[in-house]
Amino acid sequence: MSKRILALLIFFTFTLHAQDADAPRYSFTEFFNLIDEENDTIFELSNAVIYSNNETDSAYFMSINSLALDMLTEIPLAPLPTTKTINKHLVLNQVYFEDLKFNWSYESFAILKNIHFKKSLSLNDTHGIKFYACRFDGKFDLDYSNNQSSSYKSVHVIRNTFNNSVSIVSNNENSELHPEMQLSIVSNRFNFNEDNSLRIEDDHTIIYTLYVAANIVSGGRFTTINIISPENFELNYNEFKSKAIHLNISIGDIAPKELRIIENKFHSYVSFFLANPVPSLDIGWKQFRNKLVTPNGYLRYSQELLRGMSLEEWKKIDVSHKDRYKFYINHYRVENEKAYDTEMSSYGTLYNFYKEKFNKRNANEVYIELKDLETQRLEHLYHTKPSTSGFFKWKMNQFLKVFSDYGTNPTKSIIFSMYVILLFGAIYLFFPNSWDYHGKYRIVHRYGFLMQYMTRTANIQDIYLERRQCDFEEHHKFEAVIAESNNKVPKFFTFSAQLLNKWAKADSLVVAFLLKRVDVLKGKWVELSKGKKRWKAVLLITMLVIGIIYDIFIKVLNALMLSINTFTTLGFGEIPIKGLPRYLAIVQGFIGWFLLTIFSVSLISQLME
Repeated sequence: MSKRILALLIFFTFTLHAQDADAPRYSFTEFFNLIDEENDTIFELSNAVIYSNNETDSAYFMSINSLALDMLTEIPLAPLPTTKTINKHLVLNQVYFEDLKFNWSYESFAILKNIHFKKSLSLNDTHGIKFYACRFDGKFDLDYSNNQSSSYKSVHVIRNTFNNSVSIVSNNENSELHPEMQLSIVSNRFNFNEDNSLRIEDDHTIIYTLYVAANIVSGGRFTTINIISPENFELNYNEFKSKAIHLNISIGDIAPKELRIIENKFHSYVSFFLANPVPSLDIGWKQFRNKLVTPNGYLRYSQELLRGMSLEEWKKIDVSHKDRYKFYINHYRVENEKAYDTEMSSYGTLYNFYKEKFNKRNANEVYIELKDLETQRLEHLYHTKPSTSGFFKWKMNQFLKVFSDYGTNPTKSIIFSMYVILLFGAIYLFFPNSWDYHGKYRIVHRYGFLMQYMTRTANIQDIYLERRQCDFEEHHKFEAVIAESNNKVPKFFTFSAQLLNKWAKADSLVVAFLLKRVDVLKGKWVELSKGKKRWKAVLLITMLVIGIIYDIFIKVLNALMLSINTFTTLGFGEIPIKGLPRYLAIVQGFIGWFLLTIFSVSLISQLME
């Protein structure tokens, strides 16, 4: 096996050297000397190899470790200053940059770094090139549509600043994937005006891995990323700041084996479509929340908008009316049946994807947006063709959204139930009910008791027992019955009856005992000296406040229990309240039945999933 591998390596090396044998070779220093010596404003180089010379090209070497750390960043790195300026339009056709320089102590990349390109840069079928900390004032075009090389090497675009349009295109039906071809676009800043755009199209590609991460795109007419068939594609940690940006991500007929789209920040609507399942797929939903648009539906809208319109008119609309996506979101996809079906299908695909990944939170959020779109559609259908059935379908969806997020959030029903219970409890608080013995006179009785205590010589315990005399008369009558029945009935009856009578009087006796311990007045208020009146007034007011707080607590508790009883439709066979609140209690019972039903169904649905 080892001999076979060695033979393949020798053959592969021979093939590479045979391929480049006739191509002129220039070191990095010689390459830039050629550019400086060119008298024309355009420098063009074709079918050449740029290699690294250990003796002359040290200014272009960069440690692999340093570059790797920048490529792994999750936040955009700050731009670096440039040290070299090129004031010519560069055109490179089928130029290969040898990327590695080996040294016994370390290995490093030969790289184009800290260069200010004032004019445009056109790279056709050029590979192995790497840009680091460069500035581009002209257009940047990287095109692999010709695909005339038998071997491709990685291209890295890292920590650069682009002030003009950027186009990276690979479109050739006869192309094949090259395992060593990786395109990395990392930690760059794209500062665009209204006429600029970022375009990355990977259609019938040579690119094996496409990695776009930690970039900041500001401004521009549009940003397009169309991905068809790379083995690996990642779009992570980028920020698309301008509201004029419309990002289109399409995964087409030949889906990649690995796809990650996570932690991006989109300040505009996102057109996204996944045609086929991907073996390894990671898509974060938070970045797409309330911004998702399907390309097919929006394309239909654009075609109708373009019909009978010139390109110049279209551009004016794109610049002056940046809410075309907003109109599509709020109107067209709701009113057009085919666009609506396309959007629902797209949401359904993502919903199923998150369910299969057991990502319940994201699945629920996608489902909520899907049902929001359905609610908008039902509203449109009702206004277009009013009907009783259509009205209730529309309102039912709205109701389910408010009270349970369409059945995905059972706790929301409980929270609203608590609000309903508290609201009706506050209403019942101001009306008497048969559960509250003292009713609205509870605090009045408290005042009367204390005023009677302050105007009489009797102690507080005696006044309390006197006010409970009616209750004690019943106990005295029962004691007489027990005494009369003594020796006439079994002793068990008399003994247990005495215990029962003492237990019935216990609460009043306990209160009387406690009141005796807090008897602070010991006489009439008017008979006290001025000094005693001052501090005993404080004690009496404290007693009054404590009593009132207790009375209010009991009254609130009664109202709350009445509200809970009515809400849960227990009833106990009656509605213990009269007047207007009696009818409100019936309404509350209906609301409670409805909310508790929603809670039960939502909970069962979540448990089943």
